[in-house]
Amino acid sequence: MFFREKIEDCTEYSVDRLVFGTAQLEEEVTLSEAGLVDECTVNALVELEGGKRKRKKKVYTTPKKVGHKHKKRPKALLEYFSVEASGKVKKLK
Repeated sequence: MFFREKIEDCTEYSVDRLVFGTAQLEEEVTLSEAGLVDECTVNALVELEGGKRKRKKKVYTTPKKVGHKHKKRPKALLEYFSVEASGKVKKLK
């Protein structure tokens, strides 16, 4: 019995291609002809029937909102306090 037929018996799918390592195995190859020994990994590739249609990308009509950015103000403390002529500190806010 051929290798491809063994895999198709185990699964309910028909095998499209067999890959061992980087080489693709031929159609009518037995285990010994392919050079396979115990615990070798063989990838069985199955053809799928179609897929969902890709979703159309959204086109945004308004520009993105720009987040609040911190503005550095030199001498911002002067808005909260003032110094009188006598040297007293007066709160403004």
